[in-house]
Amino acid sequence: MLMNTNNQAITDVFRNRYLLKLIVNKIQSSGGETIELLGARLPLYIGSSYDALKHWSPQSNDKVFPPLRRRYLHLVQDLEWVIKNKYFGLLKDILTSHLKDVTVTPKLIELTQQCAGDPELMQFLLTNLSHQFREYFGSEKDVNTKDPPLPPVGLITGYLLGIVIHGDIQVWNAIINIINSIQNNNNNININTNATNNKSNESSIPSSSILHLLFRHTQIPETILESKNFTVDMIIKQCIISNKKEILVNIVETIGAKELGAFIDSMAESKHGSMLAVDLFDMDNSNTLVYLYQTLPIKTFSNLFGNPISAILATKDTTTITNYLSNCEIEQVTATNHITQYITYLFKPSPSSSSPSPSFQHISFILNHFAIFNQNESNKVSERMKQLVSPKEEAKGAGLLYCAELYLTMIKHDQHKRELMDQSQHTTTMRDSKQVKILFSICQYLVPALDKEGEEEEEEGKAERYTKRCEYLLDRVGFGFICKLGSLSLVKSSLSLLQSRSFGNQYINLLSNRLEVVEFCGDVICNHQKIAGLEFDIKYLLQALSLAYSRDQWDIIRYIVVMVLPCLDKSKTFIYVTPLLVHRASQLGHHDVVQILSVYVDNYSDFIIMEASNQQQQQQQQQQQTSTTETDPLIKEENQLIETVKNFLDVEGGGIPTDRVIRCWYQYYKDAISRQCYPLIEYLLTIDPMYRTTPPMIELDRPLAMSNFSFVKKLLQSPLNIPLVVALDSTWKIVGMYGTVEWVIQILQKYSPTKWNRSTNLTYIDQLVQGAKMNYKHGSQILKYINENDIIIVDIVHPKSIDYNVFGGNEITYL
Repeated sequence: MLMNTNNQAITDVFRNRYLLKLIVNKIQSSGGETIELLGARLPLYIGSSYDALKHWSPQSNDKVFPPLRRRYLHLVQDLEWVIKNKYFGLLKDILTSHLKDVTVTPKLIELTQQCAGDPELMQFLLTNLSHQFREYFGSEKDVNTKDPPLPPVGLITGYLLGIVIHGDIQVWNAIINIINSIQNNNNNININTNATNNKSNESSIPSSSILHLLFRHTQIPETILESKNFTVDMIIKQCIISNKKEILVNIVETIGAKELGAFIDSMAESKHGSMLAVDLFDMDNSNTLVYLYQTLPIKTFSNLFGNPISAILATKDTTTITNYLSNCEIEQVTATNHITQYITYLFKPSPSSSSPSPSFQHISFILNHFAIFNQNESNKVSERMKQLVSPKEEAKGAGLLYCAELYLTMIKHDQHKRELMDQSQHTTTMRDSKQVKILFSICQYLVPALDKEGEEEEEEGKAERYTKRCEYLLDRVGFGFICKLGSLSLVKSSLSLLQSRSFGNQYINLLSNRLEVVEFCGDVICNHQKIAGLEFDIKYLLQALSLAYSRDQWDIIRYIVVMVLPCLDKSKTFIYVTPLLVHRASQLGHHDVVQILSVYVDNYSDFIIMEASNQQQQQQQQQQQTSTTETDPLIKEENQLIETVKNFLDVEGGGIPTDRVIRCWYQYYKDAISRQCYPLIEYLLTIDPMYRTTPPMIELDRPLAMSNFSFVKKLLQSPLNIPLVVALDSTWKIVGMYGTVEWVIQILQKYSPTKWNRSTNLTYIDQLVQGAKMNYKHGSQILKYINENDIIIVDIVHPKSIDYNVFGGNEITYL
């Protein structure tokens, strides 16, 4: 009873427009601070200058900035934004409640392919927007010819490619059925996505399908044939990459395997064709590959891939592999390269859990077939790895481990190569080689893969197997990689083996991201333990500090500096630490670290000057800051930016300013605009004129799109006569959405870059009208103003272009 009463009360409130508006206004006003700009009450922008710089950097080819704050009424007119941001529930709600108010553009229909992952939503769209889909996929009659109209193959192929990427066979069938019905002038559109299950049925395929046209070279004008073929080729390959076997089956059953094969062969022979690289496989698509191999001639199958052996291995099907080997004609050298490329793919850039699981037996089978390996060599690899892998791991599949050892065996990885790899951790000069890169990836895989002594389950022979793993890693990878990537247990066990027997030259380091490992290795280094073949090079200590600094691991940095550095022979310690690391340590209060590192800082005198300048700057800020600035991070940030500029000009501009000073002034001004930092703009415009040049125009488009209305207000009210401009037609829509008539007069009409009138620039007016229709507070006044007035733009006197070439830049009129 109480619930019914509450529901009735809510209904009464929503029926009372005055009360509802009062509540909405109250919610909006209590939602945070607001600002008034030319008669409009707007929410205050909350964000730092860094936010403006990071999230709203103008792109070279795209200077349209969608508004950050969106109201429901705005989104009714901007479904493209709704789809791009994947608000599919909101999309369905708007189309259900406001279908008559929605403007459906061809671009919107194009974007609906992104909804293909939800068959139910796609059926909803095809039902409610059937007329718009008909227009999008429909043919346009050419009045200059009697030939039947040609379907828009460019739009169709692009849309179908999107369905392959985002959707499944249900949505594919629904779209194909709609396109076929349109082209066959059938008014009864079959939009039931459940009409065809995951298996296609030849009896349901229409006699004339759009797929026949797409896979043929006839009836298509030469002007669009090339792009059409390229997109259709992408559809086939995307089906393989995405494991969309059902869609490929539908294509084959519609046009026939012979026609599909002919298309693939023709693309392979053309200059526009491309081979499908196995590197693109990020999921198990073995069933799709097997189907293609069984459907297409072996030559056609090979034409799809730059490395057909890799594709055959990815099928993971013994029958397919055997059949391929008995029919292919590949030389031993080519086969070797193909297998090497496949193993390289498995470990590039690092093994992925979603990558196809390799089969050592299949690879070994191919190696034996081409006499790359004999059976004895394959057996040796298999027996060696069985000593390292537990029965449970073997059952789960340890193909990557086998493939890693197989690759090392193929390239004859010996002690010398292992030592070079161990040293390559400390230098980038050796990593340019492709073989070194793959070896590096294999080493990074092997250490954590075999470092599993901590498993809870007790297994027979576990301790012995762990020792074997340590021996294998020392032999194949080296102690340096173990120190960097291994657990403390693995490092200790490996060091014990080094003390008992020789594994050639080995290296110890402090590169681990685990403090306990760094401490253990540091103790070994500081105690000067004499272990035959184990070396530590002091010059590699800098890399350990750099790595820890990049990971922000100050516990490791502090240990290395305080505990390890003092133990080393200072006559042999030649390292130069970057001042940035020492400066950061000083900021964090690690004074003992700073004191020790001071003798290792490159250009330490410059560092002292920098530190003194920083301390002076901090003191000045502390004196200038009020209680407000101490609690307001935005004001504090603005003050820091201004102080940085002041310090630079004080140092560089002592006398007559150089071109460098003026160029830097321009860069600071440009940065202030990007950050939307008005105090810095004001400071730069009020300093001695000899330090600055004519300021470029500031575009109001970005701050308006970001809803940074406080920044816009400061610019408009500034007594400095800052040159402003509205450069984009999209800004007219934003003004209509949020502004008042005063915005039109004081912003749009005053700061347009050119003089024009309503009759010559309807695009701008249309944008303003669209925005005003979504402005429930001031929109009617704006529309009335548009209807009653010719919007004449005040002519702006632009500042002359400044030739910045003398400063090493380009000629720039405004930003």
